[in-house]
Amino acid sequence: MFRKREQKIDDIMRSIMKENSRFSDGLQKQNIASIWSAVLGSTIAHYTSSIRLDKKTLYVKISSAPLRNELIYEKEKLIAKLNQELVHRKIDELVIR
Repeated sequence: MFRKREQKIDDIMRSIMKENSRFSDGLQKQNIASIWSAVLGSTIAHYTSSIRLDKKTLYVKISSAPLRNELIYEKEKLIAKLNQELVHRKIDELVIR
């Protein structure tokens, strides 16, 4: 007989992504803007005009020069916070323009 085991959809999706890391990488590339917004807040996301994840480098374009300088000084902390949110992919470099 089959035994029914209830699982949350979130747990099922995480297990699928762990098994197929290529799928996970593509999904995280698509969701990097929402992860950026969640980690840094809506105010900084408002000044972010473009965001792109290429291999292990995250490219971000900020429209405010003072904010850009402040983020450049906090690069290492930002990378650590973003890596906590990313499940399979890790960011090694952050390029802020």
